Amino acid sequence: MLSESHIDIYEGADPKLLARARGLRQSLTERSQYRVRLLNERHSEDRLSEIDREIADLRDSYEQSEAEIRATSPSFAALTQPRPLTTGQIQQLLDPDTVLLEYSLGEEHSYVWLVTDRSVAIYQLPKRAEIERPARRLYRYLTARSRQERTDVDSEMANWARSDVRAHGLAPGLSRTLLRPVENLIKGKRLLIVSDGALQYIPFSALPAPDNVQQPLIVEHEIVNSPSASVLSEIRRASTDRPAASGEVAVLADPVFDASDDRVNSANNGPTPEPRLTRASETVRRSARDVGLTEKQGIYLGRLIYSRDEAKAILAVVPHAKAIEVLDFEANRETALNPELARYRIVHFATHGFLDSKRPELSGLVLSMVNRQGKPRDGFLGLEDVYNTKLPVDMVVLSGCQTGLGEDISGEGLIGLTRGFMYAGATRVVASLWSVDDFTTSQLMAKFYRGIERDKMTPAAALRKAQIEMWQHRGWQAPYYWAAFQLQGEWR
Repeated sequence: MLSESHIDIYEGADPKLLARARGLRQSLTERSQYRVRLLNERHSEDRLSEIDREIADLRDSYEQSEAEIRATSPSFAALTQPRPLTTGQIQQLLDPDTVLLEYSLGEEHSYVWLVTDRSVAIYQLPKRAEIERPARRLYRYLTARSRQERTDVDSEMANWARSDVRAHGLAPGLSRTLLRPVENLIKGKRLLIVSDGALQYIPFSALPAPDNVQQPLIVEHEIVNSPSASVLSEIRRASTDRPAASGEVAVLADPVFDASDDRVNSANNGPTPEPRLTRASETVRRSARDVGLTEKQGIYLGRLIYSRDEAKAILAVVPHAKAIEVLDFEANRETALNPELARYRIVHFATHGFLDSKRPELSGLVLSMVNRQGKPRDGFLGLEDVYNTKLPVDMVVLSGCQTGLGEDISGEGLIGLTRGFMYAGATRVVASLWSVDDFTTSQLMAKFYRGIERDKMTPAAALRKAQIEMWQHRGWQAPYYWAAFQLQGEWR
């Protein structure tokens, strides 16, 4: 898939096939946009099912059309199928300070391969069920704050406290299972993690060190993730000889989701006011980025007040002439698809993420869904859009809910937005494993960009530093507040 991203399969293809594919893709986009608007309001299950059937039929037709184009495309016919790297080629990707840990979960036994630039070792682990069972339980405890399970504040906070205790008790056992066999070989090393199965949902950064359960693994290790070693090789090949970006950071934040937003009236009557804290309680900051309600309830997309602060904090550490801040109505789908974004080294989206793990093509980012007059506009940047754009940048940051998740396909891992932006050309992607808190995410991102821009750290090192600082803060020690975001791709 990544190899194909470097060629134009449409070059020389039958114009009739191209026209049909474009028409089907446009229909898919329109129905997906309508589905998002439908989910943001009261609706019947029958109507939603009807739309889903229409989308499924359109997708089948579109995929068939694309297959016909590939079959007749001279460019695609000339593409050599990529082969998995040899052990020696994998070792050449590593440096003396980096260790690859690749996990493979099996029905009878599981394994971890440890690869350095000079050696290879393999260790047997328990069977899949004995690893995935505690991993799934741990994920549920880590993410308790993203689910509203109680009706009153006191009960909710008590539930969070219980979940923290359970997570703290469960994590050491999982850490020992996964890391005890290799603990003496990874000391002082950067860890490149290739996960499998339910482990793809667990941030290794939050696991305690096998020999010190009082501190998370990230205190001693820089941790980077990748779908596979071959993907890392392909990313490096794509970025070779890439012209240096003229700009530094482009930030899209604080979109307008609904006609009832104060900014709609302000756009017609005067300047946009400064955002206000609209939550009923400062004691319990519900995650404004949590779109995990049931479909029957709808997925009301509340304004992300702190995403605006996040944008301001990022721009404060970047030279003014090398940055662009896109807010309010301009934080829209058209801007996200504008080729001009590729002029910037980093592209940062601070908005709602929308995950459909069973149908990843319906996942995406929600941008401004109304115009200045309050009328609906296409505001959904779907996975299909991402695959059909070019964004050859050093890093894409998806500062929203569950942006690092997707459909788990055997042998491929999680197929979702992260892989989509890699296909579009991003060398690395920072994305989240759960529904994150609006305020603490803005704080984490501010620290992350200070590390990159002021301290001149690599993104991987800057993310580690920011997460450690968050963990050391008395009120944010729970991994929920700092461990959701992972860096996928290049660490250099």
